[in-house]
Amino acid sequence: MIKYIKYLLVFLLATGFVACSEDEGAQILGSLYEKVDITPEPGMNLVGRVTDGKNPIEGAVVSDGFTVTTTDAQGVYQMRVKKSTPFVFVSVPADCEIPVENGMPKIYKKIALGDNDVVQRSFTLERTGKKERFTLLALADVQIGRDDEVTMLDEEVLPLLIPYVQQELEAPVYGISLGDLVWDNMPFHSVYKEQIRKIGVPVFQVIGNHDHDKAIGMDTEADHSFRAAFGPTYYSYNIGDCHFVVLDDVLYTGSSNYTAEITEAQMAWLEQDLKHVPKDKLIIIGVLMSCDLLILDDLGTEMPTAFTQSALYALLDGYNVRILSGHSHNNYTTTISETIEENTLGAVMGAYWNGEELCNDGSPRGYAVYEIEGNRIANWYYKGTAYPKEYQMYLYGPGQAVSEQYRDGLICTSACIGGEISQYFLQGDTKRAEQALGEYLDIFGPDHFFIELMDHGMEEEQRCNKYLIDLARRNNLKLIATNDVHYMRKEDAEAHEIMLCIQTGARLAEKHFRFPTPEFYFKGEQEMRELFREVPEAITNTRLIAERCSMKFHYVPEVNHYPKFYMPDGRLADRNDLREVCFDNMEYRYGFDPRKISEPDARQKEILDRMEYELGVIEKTGFISYFFVVSDFIRHAKAEDIPVGPGRGSGAGSLVAYLTRITDIDPLLRALP
Repeated sequence: MIKYIKYLLVFLLATGFVACSEDEGAQILGSLYEKVDITPEPGMNLVGRVTDGKNPIEGAVVSDGFTVTTTDAQGVYQMRVKKSTPFVFVSVPADCEIPVENGMPKIYKKIALGDNDVVQRSFTLERTGKKERFTLLALADVQIGRDDEVTMLDEEVLPLLIPYVQQELEAPVYGISLGDLVWDNMPFHSVYKEQIRKIGVPVFQVIGNHDHDKAIGMDTEADHSFRAAFGPTYYSYNIGDCHFVVLDDVLYTGSSNYTAEITEAQMAWLEQDLKHVPKDKLIIIGVLMSCDLLILDDLGTEMPTAFTQSALYALLDGYNVRILSGHSHNNYTTTISETIEENTLGAVMGAYWNGEELCNDGSPRGYAVYEIEGNRIANWYYKGTAYPKEYQMYLYGPGQAVSEQYRDGLICTSACIGGEISQYFLQGDTKRAEQALGEYLDIFGPDHFFIELMDHGMEEEQRCNKYLIDLARRNNLKLIATNDVHYMRKEDAEAHEIMLCIQTGARLAEKHFRFPTPEFYFKGEQEMRELFREVPEAITNTRLIAERCSMKFHYVPEVNHYPKFYMPDGRLADRNDLREVCFDNMEYRYGFDPRKISEPDARQKEILDRMEYELGVIEKTGFISYFFVVSDFIRHAKAEDIPVGPGRGSGAGSLVAYLTRITDIDPLLRALP
């Protein structure tokens, strides 16, 4: 019997205690891990103390994400929590330091409740006095999902970011990372954590859409990897006279689908949390997506779990608020009210999947720095990672944006009746129309700006054309004649209308989107000359534009003209590189990493043999770069919420396409050749 007990103890040590962190051990052992020495009030099942190690901290705010309470004079808190509640966190008081564990902020503890358990979770904080000044580092969209992306972060971004943070920013420095820490690759949360620790300052985390497991459709379950690595998805803490709130504004529905919503539970929690925050505090809110994307007021009733912009802003009324968001890989500021402003920040990694160090709006990859004094932001700026602090955006006045150096290569036209000048005229505002014309002339100059005429038999066009002809002649500008083409022949108009009905889900007999005339077809030269016979110069000038344009193709039939894909080290991508990408995704797709097994089983061998066969065909036919390029634009499309199919045709039969995430169809599962 003693022998078996000994073996049992060894088993428990091997499977439980040795492999667990302190908090993980608490989850396994429940109330036994932290001795319950606080007598709970009736109905309470979670108790704890908040102290500085010696003395109690009174008035500390503690929450499980649903209930918000405070500690009494003995530093004790009590609450009733649900069995499924995973965390309890302390909203660190202003006179205490943010606790750090293994280089990361740690303001939470895990809860594991049985049916009749009472669990104690206590917090020990360090009193350091309220900070009058500190610096906030704001990061957005690190978004790593492959080893080469980690290499880019580790070798191109962090070596420039870390010295700036540690040597140039005024201490103390705290950070916040605004979601999309990884790119749909859940194991990389631990990799991200190791990289971000290198910055050397506590960095709080916001959950992003790419931080959800796309294989899980339930929002509350798809965030399992994030919670395992970083704790709760919404919480609060204090630094100096600033109250920080992190919210989860991603309602995830699986397979990379989501909406920008703040759940009812969060809003109820936020309302409670703010009751403990004086109105003279600065509130800084971290979210993934801009609050502009939240469900609009007129849609709120259609989605009962969603809260509108106005509901959020109503809770923040009376506070001075700065909202920080990422997600879009763009830089812009939104003034919501006199007291609420939102900064949407560019990405730490730029739009790197395009091979660009720039963000989508052309700003350099980088981060934001906020210099905070008391309850105000004394100064803030966006810093390009590879650029000095002083390098910011350039602002141009009218006529300055396009210099003489570039005007010769640019031609601008006034567009169709949807253009700015025509729209002002149709609205009866000829003054605004002429002001708009003046702005275009300032930018492009009279030799590079043309007044555009169209005639599809529409009354609005004909009225507008008379005005535009007069406008051109009064300003000595050239006219051009164009035609909006949506189908080749006039007799195709009916078929085009039917296709529009198919596209919009309408019936011909119903009110539906349609073009007003059957004149939106490709017209030949003689038709155009007859149509604009009163202004023949418009046809001549159209030809003039064509003669100014030059596009040269150097076509050699025997040469493959697919673009070449180069690796970060400058090498042309080869078979081994494509194999590594397949290996990187093998565990995600099939549950194993070939690099970590010595002898594959029969199923694994089948997969690897099929992969090697396909790689040989891809290499022989010269499609290595093609696969990398397609994989890149598929990933970009998904990142920008551009619809992308799961894969079709012969592509759906490719195991390599499946492993590189070009398609989502498993050819082996479906026995595709």
